[in-house]
Amino acid sequence: TKEQWERIKAVLPLERTGLKNMEKVVLLGEPLLRLSPEGYQRFAQADRLLMHFGGAEANVAVCLAGLGKDACFVGKVPDNALGEAFKASMRKYGVYTDCIVSGEGRLGIYYFYIYDGSIRAFKRF
Repeated sequence: TKEQWERIKAVLPLERTGLKNMEKVVLLGEPLLRLSPEGYQRFAQADRLLMHFGGAEANVAVCLAGLGKDACFVGKVPDNALGEAFKASMRKYGVYTDCIVSGEGRLGIYYFYIYDGSIRAFKRF
């Protein structure tokens, strides 16, 4: 929408960074939550799960921010503790989160584990 575009433009002004020629990237995507057991355990063996946030575009935003680029993630998260945790995770890595909208809905979840040296992943939304 026009309002979202205005928010994006406001987040990435050159004056904010102090750098004249810094590249800026806006990534639009779906935030995801990855749940995985520790080590090489299967889900049936695990007493606890590790929680990581990502999604293809969020992962690229984190990598670009790590390379010193201005990266802004645009997406929607639920208006709850998981949505806030996703935004905090992105900010921790230097990604601008001012364009992430909070509202009704769910956060996509996928499950991941390594077994016999091969990666096993499956999604549920």
